[in-house]
Amino acid sequence: MTDFSQQMNEFRVAGSKKVGKTACLEQLACLNDITNQPYVPTIEDTYQVQMDYGDRPKEIMVFHDTAGISESGPIELKRPYVQVADAFLLLYSVVDHESFNRMDVLKKTIDRQFGKDKKEVHFMLFR
Repeated sequence: MTDFSQQMNEFRVAGSKKVGKTACLEQLACLNDITNQPYVPTIEDTYQVQMDYGDRPKEIMVFHDTAGISESGPIELKRPYVQVADAFLLLYSVVDHESFNRMDVLKKTIDRQFGKDKKEVHFMLFR
């Protein structure tokens, strides 16, 4: 008998503009290297990755790629992005120090919005 059970996790990917959020997701989900292509700003996009571990239930990871946050001023996140997220992947660039500095403000914004709906917020920080 085949077991069709599966688990789905939703991740929100956020960070400053031009830090490589979409490039990372293209590599992960599509095995597509877009780092040598011209920069095209992302408005939003979704990537799905299905993990099959053999005898364990399949896992579907849904990554929601978001537009880059501005270099200054308040950070605006659409509430639906925050409400359904199981975790947040925060990306910054090692060659853009300001993109790293914005991580603290971004995390606090997510904590403030996410904390209203859920008790625990899971983060992963990438460079």
